Amino acid sequence: MSAKLVPSCGGILWGYAGPDTSPGGLAAVESTMPSPFDFVYRFHDLDDTIPQPDEVSLVDEGRLLHVSIDSVIYSSDGHRLIRWHDVAAGAYDESLSAQAHGLAALDTPVFVTFEHEMDQGRKAALGTSADFRAAWRHVHSLFIEAGASNVVWVWVAMGWPETFATAGQMWPGNDVVDWISWDAYNTSGCRTGAIDATKSKSFADVVLPFLQWLKTNAARYGIDASKPMMISETGTVVHPERPSLATEWYQEMPAVLAAHPQIRAVTLWASVGVGTCDYRFTHVPEVSSSIAAVRESTKLRTGIRQ
Repeated sequence: MSAKLVPSCGGILWGYAGPDTSPGGLAAVESTMPSPFDFVYRFHDLDDTIPQPDEVSLVDEGRLLHVSIDSVIYSSDGHRLIRWHDVAAGAYDESLSAQAHGLAALDTPVFVTFEHEMDQGRKAALGTSADFRAAWRHVHSLFIEAGASNVVWVWVAMGWPETFATAGQMWPGNDVVDWISWDAYNTSGCRTGAIDATKSKSFADVVLPFLQWLKTNAARYGIDASKPMMISETGTVVHPERPSLATEWYQEMPAVLAAHPQIRAVTLWASVGVGTCDYRFTHVPEVSSSIAAVRESTKLRTGIRQ
């Protein structure tokens, strides 16, 4: 494992994100798996204490963390959104510096993202692409000043064709990003209605378009497309009458990942989403078993502690 958490001995880092990523919640999910997840993906706002006690426990158990710090204050009424210009101007330096010191004290590498899915349409309310770039670079500088050299920076885009160009405009610079990441979901129409098997897309169908766009357009936006890549959220809805479709979807993963070895980490999303979207898999034994087999066939041969 390199200092930037890039696997050096083959295999994929497997992460988990779901409704309960506490040690107990994770243990319940992993009871259906033959081995623990390598890392856990968690979300925080600008005022949170990072790391939380249970995150320290996860690290003590030998896991890695992926932390997203988003421009919002969850404790306020209505989840108050914070404009990127204000972040870049230093309005939240005190809390961000405290978060940086907290992560530095872990004394182990930590994936960190500022504002995951910054290219979401609703996040246009937070400011311009220039505002985002400035905010990212400011946060990065604060972390360096706090001695958080253990932080590995992961830029996370939506991965939707409608936002490819917007994402490109939000690249903050090769010097402040270590991993390129995006999301990839098979919704089967669940965002706007009932799950429809005829609208299903394969793992390759949802993962590869952004990768191909990057390879064609990276130079235009100053993106170093040779950086390691992560699928930061992925999953498929489970058709209630045809769970085998989900089983087949996950079983396709190893071939796609083998064909695109630049993708070195994958986070499975196991939560309820918009509309009728339900990406949970532990309650469907055949789907859970297929995921377990996929992880075993692609996991790191020598573990994450190297």
